Amino acid sequence: MKITTIQRYAVALLLMISGDRLMAQEPGFMQYNADPLNISPALAGRYDTDFRVMVNARSQWLGKSSTYNTRQVSVDAKMFEFDETNYFGIGGMFISDKAMDGLYKSNYYSLNGSYHFALDANGSGVGLGIGVVGNNTRVDFSGLSFDQQLGSSGFDMTLASGEMSMRNGTSHVSATAGVMYTYESDYIYFDAGISGYRFINFQRSFYSDPKQTIAPRYSAHAYLSMTLSDRLSLQASAMQMIIQRQSITMAGGMLGIILAEQSTSPIQMLHLGAHYRSTGILAPTVGYTFGNIDLGLSSDVALSTKTSGSLVNRAIELTMSYNLFSSNFRRKVGRYHNPY
Repeated sequence: MKITTIQRYAVALLLMISGDRLMAQEPGFMQYNADPLNISPALAGRYDTDFRVMVNARSQWLGKSSTYNTRQVSVDAKMFEFDETNYFGIGGMFISDKAMDGLYKSNYYSLNGSYHFALDANGSGVGLGIGVVGNNTRVDFSGLSFDQQLGSSGFDMTLASGEMSMRNGTSHVSATAGVMYTYESDYIYFDAGISGYRFINFQRSFYSDPKQTIAPRYSAHAYLSMTLSDRLSLQASAMQMIIQRQSITMAGGMLGIILAEQSTSPIQMLHLGAHYRSTGILAPTVGYTFGNIDLGLSSDVALSTKTSGSLVNRAIELTMSYNLFSSNFRRKVGRYHNPY
């Protein structure tokens, strides 16, 4: 496998980021509403569906020949329903990050449980969630070359790299918890909550350095869905993530247009909007709903024109969810595409 200079420097950057307490390598998506189990365990099973499968894919270009790919699969469902508004939810998530043609791999997983109890007949209430989260990060150093291995005939991988001894992997297991409040009516849905991941600092270093740890991540999130007319609905959302002294703000808005009513055929809707990230990224987003299937496509646009040599930061993201509804489900006006 031929590794370019850009790829070697990018892997070195990933190694430094993996060891420091930085936000940069937190797995996530610009369409963060389609990634609920990575926001809070209290969102497990929280939706009008009885069962849901979500698939997310993001490809980010770090340079001309270097990509950072994130893939996710999550499943959640309602369990042990006492009635329409009081129930237990359960969910599981797996995220895979890969860079440099797979030389850098980082896998994340979680298993979450939640309990939702109503405060009124409409279903407004409180949700509590807990879960187990883990990570395993590995780097295939055998596929990397360094300046000390450069000879007259090219890179000789049998020569010593000149780098200090490094482990090829790190892993940790920790806990997550979250709480949220929900308000529901026939025309409005709103929720807001807080959550935490990795409540204990874990060592995460390829150099066996005990000073390099991965710190807890705390999040605050809010979501609003409301009816504008018989054909139009609006979604607005925001999230704040904090790790140590660093924070990232995300916000988004989507306008939903009904193309076909559910009474005559599977509901069809077009969604138009954008998501913003405080790192200077805007992602125009288009979505489509057909019956039980929701699709979303976005592409990052850098709001700053500054570049660093040959390094660029572009990304495209695709999300898909499949939902199963109970036999007595009645879709509320304005609740066509509630991602929770």
